Amino acid sequence: MIPRLGAAYWRVWTASTISELGTGLTNVAMPLLAVSYTRDPRLVSLVAAAAFLPVVLIGLQTGVVVDRADRRRVLWQTDLARTALMAVLAVLALTGHGSIWLLCLLALLLGAGSILFANASSAITPMLVGGPELPKANSWLLSAQVVAGQFVGLPLGAALYAVSAGLPFAVDAVSFAVSVLLVARLPGHFRADRTHAEPTTLRQDVREGLGWLWHAPVLRLLAGLLALSNLAWGVAESVLVLLALDRLQVGQFGYSLLLLTLGVGALVGSAITPGLQRRVGTAGVIRVSALLTSAGLLVPGVTFAIVPIGIGFALAGAGAMMWDITTITLRQDLVPARLLGRVIAAYRLVGVGTIPLGAVLGGQLAHLFGLQVPYLAAGALAGVILVVSLLRLPGARVTAALAESVR
Repeated sequence: MIPRLGAAYWRVWTASTISELGTGLTNVAMPLLAVSYTRDPRLVSLVAAAAFLPVVLIGLQTGVVVDRADRRRVLWQTDLARTALMAVLAVLALTGHGSIWLLCLLALLLGAGSILFANASSAITPMLVGGPELPKANSWLLSAQVVAGQFVGLPLGAALYAVSAGLPFAVDAVSFAVSVLLVARLPGHFRADRTHAEPTTLRQDVREGLGWLWHAPVLRLLAGLLALSNLAWGVAESVLVLLALDRLQVGQFGYSLLLLTLGVGALVGSAITPGLQRRVGTAGVIRVSALLTSAGLLVPGVTFAIVPIGIGFALAGAGAMMWDITTITLRQDLVPARLLGRVIAAYRLVGVGTIPLGAVLGGQLAHLFGLQVPYLAAGALAGVILVVSLLRLPGARVTAALAESVR
């Protein structure tokens, strides 16, 4: 049954889902375009690193923008810029021009838009759907993104790329444009309440967001664990296209199907998370997430058999989705609305800023030791998260943090 979450929420949901469909196309097409320029794992991994580098460079500043501006306006203007950038990429791919370095630059600019959009969408969701409906809203949003981006986008992206290298990027540009039209027409204003706040500088706003995160022990710990998790994912995903094409030799469509197994797992993880959270609590879900991710990422480190790798990626995808739903909802529950954009930005700086490092590390490990070693390293890093969560994240601590936020 479709929940009643309000027309405004479903408009944003539709825009996000359509946009994510386009992103799924380019998630499979971008690495394929990269390996058309070079087979060097160090250079291929730089494209993934560039896409996440803006988290480190401008992540905190985007949080200030989200808290000061109308979040609806941030969403549609960001997607308007991404429409133009994706159109440029489509032309370059279609005409056969460009280079690995130009691809890195475009990935960097698109990554900047991605982090701004992600911060704004996470901050606007509690303004659209409040209270007990928030976990359901997050689950529906993330589930739709998985279905559109991975179940539909990945295989479609591989098929379109086979027709023309520029086609997936052109369709993604259209998806961003549709998102602009939907969000720009969203009625109302979605600016955080700063009525009684004193005028502040950019530096003061950034410091306030960082300070709030630092003095929230549960979120601070989760940000550190997310940093380890994304370091592991950065290592694993940076050389995945080479694993598929050069070692497994499954071709472009097989590569998209391998990515699809992550989506299958993510969809299952989304379905079981609410019930599992009721049984084992937030801390318990985080531990299960770490266990599944560690086990799944280790598989390519011990075998190059395609079926076990597919199963492993499905487990890892389930773990990642369980983590996302649980921690996003917790963050929205704990952080005051006026600070949400800045705290999300600070959280992402710590938690997501390790992806570029992981991508570069994955490329170097593959270059020096072969394609199995990055996955052994990724699985071990995810295993550390399990150990730390067992030792440092008791359920009572999370419950106390939620109770404190209510007061």
